Amino acid sequence: MLLKNLVQFYIIGKDLGLTKKEINQIFFFQKKIPLSIGLLIILVVSILTFFFWNIIVLIYLENSGAVYAQGTKYSSISINDFKNRK
Repeated sequence: MLLKNLVQFYIIGKDLGLTKKEINQIFFFQKKIPLSIGLLIILVVSILTFFFWNIIVLIYLENSGAVYAQGTKYSSISINDFKNRK
């Protein structure tokens, strides 16, 4: 389908008297953003993404710590303690 549309663009362009180079410029290869600005945008987005995921990981690690504080003993209550109750 895409190839069919591409061929139609070239046929219409030829009928209008355009060269192949002009057809390519009009339909496909117009640079709206220069390469340096595009690379700068990619770099900034990459850095922001890196820091965002690091913050998410740090928050997760901080909240997924041990339930009991360090140096304390675990609870020694068991189900059998409740059976002996009168």
